[in-house]
Amino acid sequence: MRKPLPLDHINLSVPNMEDAVAFYENIMGFTITHHFQKGEKNFVFMTDGNVVYELLEKKEFTSTVIDHLAYTSDDLQAEYDFYVKNHPDMLLTELNCSEILFEKGMDYFFIKGVGNERIEFCQKRS
Repeated sequence: MRKPLPLDHINLSVPNMEDAVAFYENIMGFTITHHFQKGEKNFVFMTDGNVVYELLEKKEFTSTVIDHLAYTSDDLQAEYDFYVKNHPDMLLTELNCSEILFEKGMDYFFIKGVGNERIEFCQKRS
């Protein structure tokens, strides 16, 4: 049996970043841990002290939705290779890197779960 990976974050796609940050900060008591913006891409990472939430602005949305759950890996290549070999039908993306996230970027890939939910596996570059 495989060992579960730790939760990294829950992604919330929000229609208005300013309103979402104000709500989660002022009403829910969350704190901002990171903010990344490049062009139209606007990411804010917030925490309630236990869980990290990644807010991604999607102006075309009319309500906030949970886009995906993300799990962190110390060996993302091995994790990706496991899905390529054992569950290629579950892969939604190839191994990618988001250069705008964190100091040196973040590698990631997505799979679909049994109910078509999106699950991300990620590893921050060091």
